[in-house]
Amino acid sequence: MTEKGQDKAIAEFLAESEDILESIGNNLVKLEEGLKKSNINPDVVNTIFRGAHSLKGLSGMLGFSTVSELSHNLENLLDSLRLGKLDLTSSVLDGLFSSLETLNNLITRIGSEGNDQMDISKALSTINKILHGDSEEAAGKKLEMSDINLSSSILEVLTEYEEHRLLENVRKGSRLFEIRANFDLTTFDQDLQRLTKDLSEKGEIITTLPSTGSSPDAGIQFNIILGTMSGEKEIKEIISIETTTVNEIQYAAETDISEINPEPLPRMENAAGEDSFINDIKGLTKTVRVDINKLDNLMNLVGELILNKNMLQKIVKDMRQHHGFSTIAGDLHKTTDLLERKLAELQDGVLEVRMIPIGQIFNRMARIIRKLSKASGKKINFKTSGEDTELDKLVIEDIADPLMHIIRNAIDHGIESPEERKRLKKPAEGVIRLEAYQKGNHVVVEVEDDGAGIDPEKIFKKAVAIGLAQKDEILDKEQILDFIFFPGFSTAEKVSEISGRGVGMDVVKKNITALGGMVGIASETGKGSLFTITLPITLAIIPALIIRCSEQTFAIPLNAVSENLIVPKDSIQTVEKREVIKLRDRTLSLLRLQKVFGLNAVNGHSKKALIVVAGLAEKKIGIIVDEFVDKHEIVIKPIGKTLKKIPGIAGATELGDKRAVLVLDVGSLIEESTRGGKS
Repeated sequence: MTEKGQDKAIAEFLAESEDILESIGNNLVKLEEGLKKSNINPDVVNTIFRGAHSLKGLSGMLGFSTVSELSHNLENLLDSLRLGKLDLTSSVLDGLFSSLETLNNLITRIGSEGNDQMDISKALSTINKILHGDSEEAAGKKLEMSDINLSSSILEVLTEYEEHRLLENVRKGSRLFEIRANFDLTTFDQDLQRLTKDLSEKGEIITTLPSTGSSPDAGIQFNIILGTMSGEKEIKEIISIETTTVNEIQYAAETDISEINPEPLPRMENAAGEDSFINDIKGLTKTVRVDINKLDNLMNLVGELILNKNMLQKIVKDMRQHHGFSTIAGDLHKTTDLLERKLAELQDGVLEVRMIPIGQIFNRMARIIRKLSKASGKKINFKTSGEDTELDKLVIEDIADPLMHIIRNAIDHGIESPEERKRLKKPAEGVIRLEAYQKGNHVVVEVEDDGAGIDPEKIFKKAVAIGLAQKDEILDKEQILDFIFFPGFSTAEKVSEISGRGVGMDVVKKNITALGGMVGIASETGKGSLFTITLPITLAIIPALIIRCSEQTFAIPLNAVSENLIVPKDSIQTVEKREVIKLRDRTLSLLRLQKVFGLNAVNGHSKKALIVVAGLAEKKIGIIVDEFVDKHEIVIKPIGKTLKKIPGIAGATELGDKRAVLVLDVGSLIEESTRGGKS
């Protein structure tokens, strides 16, 4: 294989592995929930098992022996679990989560260094202890397959897994039915699929075995073994095939079964055997995995086309001004309109491909919270909603770190210990809620906990101590809480493994602001805290309002603009050295770009002031401008290091006349206005 081919194979392996490990992690969370409810779904165990098996094969083909070895050992553990040789317990789950974390570290290492050379002896030792630890056989008579009244022709072909599922149904007292159905050879696959789907809703399909009918004309026959709590009448009611027979399978009496296993295993329901005939019929997927870099390149091309379209529109506008409504100008105008519509469709299509549900991040958080909960000795009930809310892939990746910092602080500083919560007459289990929902052109993500909350007095004293505030300064609660976002600000009395190092919350604000978003805090001492993050849905191509101020042109993202105002200049008032106006029963702070960027003021004779009302969520400001120029679709480009340090600038863009203009960062400007220009 060429070096280029090898690199491509590794890139595909990393993408495939990421999906497999993501699926294993999500299903481990489901398994833990099932254990708590004593209702374990064997399909979940089988899915995890298949994931480990796939990872073993993929890593083996590319020579990543360490990943292959650990996956193989994990596969053995899961095989024992699915075959009933090993009971699912909290310690077994801990071992599974620990193995997953090690596999994640190995895949990360391959991505960064190109190899999987890492010590996995601890992970292998954990798996070995679980598999070969001391265990005592259950006392009493052991249930045998011979205790079940099934024909030898069926018993002889059952897989080990199917035997286990059959015995498991007997242990929990399910009724067993043998269902014989004849199908026409031309439509048997669809008919069988419908029948198994209906039967699965009533219980667990243990096996599906094909056999020939009495004659070639009779088609094909399937014997289905079903474990269910339903009666024979209910089973027959859902079967629409006339030639189907239903016979109940007898087995040992209940009194004998109770002696076999006095403590029944957690209930497993609604799962078909992995080796059943129907599972061998594979469907075709329409999903294609695409490298995000390819989508970025495609989006850049669309952006360039939009810039060319803007230039073309300006040419058409100039032609109509100089030559009127000539035939050529008219035809060019129609062609430009058609191009604009098609470009809009192309842009929407590319953006849609980049959108993924935020639930992917939520699922990762569930696993991390589980780990942090154990490390801190605190019980956490993690609740999520709005997992289907979609964001741009890059926005979701960049929001992961801020969410993690907030959740770490919630566990370390917010949620109290079980003993303290009991003293405060709170439930021993603390709650962390993660919710996402779309609001206009933005997505709002809320992180809420029911812990101790943030004490404003403690924050203010710390701010005074480090020189961020004056002792006699009067600040509202929101301004005080905002101090926690300053670099190095921490009220932790000691450093813990989770947080308290004075880093984190400033990174939260920095990362979210870099995404064109905002973060706000609401907290009540003793009751908990709520962090609200407001984000743009995408960072790619966005509509913008073009404005002029002091002979400089700027672009303001339209999704941050509420309205434009033209008000009398004498309606602007000064309160505590800040310019404000009254806007529908509320006071709106004003900001002059000349002051923020050090521009020369232009003397105007107009008695009117032009104001752009901009903001995110509930935070809004009025930006005083000299002129509303136009609306444009823009592609935000990164700026140099020098301009990057200036607050209030999100990037740069190019307009149709090839002029480069700066794009304003509304979030930073709101902070600038709130702090009265202080950094």
